[in-house]
Amino acid sequence: MFKVLIVDDEKIICQLVKRLIDWPFLGLDFAGEAYNYTQAVQLIKEQAPDIVITDIKMPQKDGLSLIETIRSQDVDISIIAISGCREFEYARNMLKYDVEDYLLKPIQKKELNATLQRIVNKKKAALESKSKEHISISKCRELFMRKLLELPAALPEKSLPEINREYHFNFSGSFFSLLAVKADFKQEICTDTSLSSRILDNIRISMLNTIHELSFESEAIIMDSRIYILVSTGEPENEFTEKIKKAITPIVSMNLQKHEIISLSVVMDTFYGSLYQISQCLERVNKILDHRMDFVQNEFIIYRSVSLTESSEPDKKLYKQIDGQIKLLADALEKNIFIAFIYDLLTLPELTNYNSLCLSFYTLKKIEELVSESHTPKKAGMETAEKLKNSIHKHMMGSIMKSYLEDVLECWILFKQETEKKPIRQVKTYIEENYNQDVNLNSLSRLVYLNPIYLSSMFKQETGVSITDYIIEVRLKKAKELLADTPMFIGEIASAVGYKDTRYFSKLFLKHVGIKPTEYRKYHS
Repeated sequence: MFKVLIVDDEKIICQLVKRLIDWPFLGLDFAGEAYNYTQAVQLIKEQAPDIVITDIKMPQKDGLSLIETIRSQDVDISIIAISGCREFEYARNMLKYDVEDYLLKPIQKKELNATLQRIVNKKKAALESKSKEHISISKCRELFMRKLLELPAALPEKSLPEINREYHFNFSGSFFSLLAVKADFKQEICTDTSLSSRILDNIRISMLNTIHELSFESEAIIMDSRIYILVSTGEPENEFTEKIKKAITPIVSMNLQKHEIISLSVVMDTFYGSLYQISQCLERVNKILDHRMDFVQNEFIIYRSVSLTESSEPDKKLYKQIDGQIKLLADALEKNIFIAFIYDLLTLPELTNYNSLCLSFYTLKKIEELVSESHTPKKAGMETAEKLKNSIHKHMMGSIMKSYLEDVLECWILFKQETEKKPIRQVKTYIEENYNQDVNLNSLSRLVYLNPIYLSSMFKQETGVSITDYIIEVRLKKAKELLADTPMFIGEIASAVGYKDTRYFSKLFLKHVGIKPTEYRKYHS
């Protein structure tokens, strides 16, 4: 809401003007009333009104002096002048000082409110335009920084003055710093991506505003759940680093108390020369953040004070062990053994937390490849990856992977079992519909594109009988129906169910049914 100050040497006029204004409709607030120049200047200083309605003729310093004083200051105040006389010189002065309107006494309510409405509309439009311009500039700066971090090669190389002009920066000098911030949330926050994103953005804005207060040109974006802040300064590196650390540390402490955050890590690195050299700096700070769980928690880390070696990476033998266990899992479909192996591996005492994180992501990738054919929702893998990114201890990683594997492998094993049942159903259906043809193991294996030995084993495991016995079972069942319901000769029935040799058919019938075909007909016809 905009605030209005009323100035007139007559108190009754001030009160009259106040009563004439439609405050709620116009969305205006009363900032007070002054009865002379001195009071008016004081109230303007204290209340910072958006609109001043002032009489022109007042004792000592008049309304023109007040208008002159307002216009000499760097304030955006709209002015309405009121007067009891119609004088050309006054009107000319109103134009000179950019007065919104010049109203004659007695003041008309309709005219006063119409003028105020026009001022309100103009101010709202100006605010909206300013807001859009600010958003546009902010988006332009953020877009440049995002491209600079993600695809620096895609940006045409420009000089610093050109970057400043085109993207609305005020970078100076050739000394830059990149801060990377990682918040590790509690699991319930981690799964609520909208909440964690809002918290991250609040931290980003808070840190950016604090750095701006130090008069350092800076911009910040969120990328891959990490905050990146680019800062430019002309100060000596040690002094600059100390100032940034001192300013950022309270924000870290405040957010740890305020939100469901387990840890908040800040890494800072510096580089000289062109902005386009930021890629190596980005790689360095990200590597430290990846190892953050093996440093002191909630520390402000300066890159040059940290030493990382090749020994930081997990032993390659461990990756081979995971591959071997995944192969066993694929062959035996025994998930419990695999899950126990992964949990024990990730929580080995000799592993660093970072080692466990690397092995967790490797296992996640390999399992997603394994279960891809089962159309397992990718959301589970994405959520697990996000949880792992927010894990700061290997036992947390072990628990996260255990939970993920139990759910995903259960679905995958059911799919595999169902998939293996499908060829069996196809084989049984084919036998039931083609029992009178030359049906055998080789022809059936070609039908379902499986190795004959594997098909035979799978069929026996699933049904409890061999394929040969099942063919006999189906044929003899049909033969019994024909014996009971038709006058067909035994030889004709044998041929109808797939046996060309009548004697062989009779012998087989006796073996499996316990009586000869003729006797069966005698008992059942």
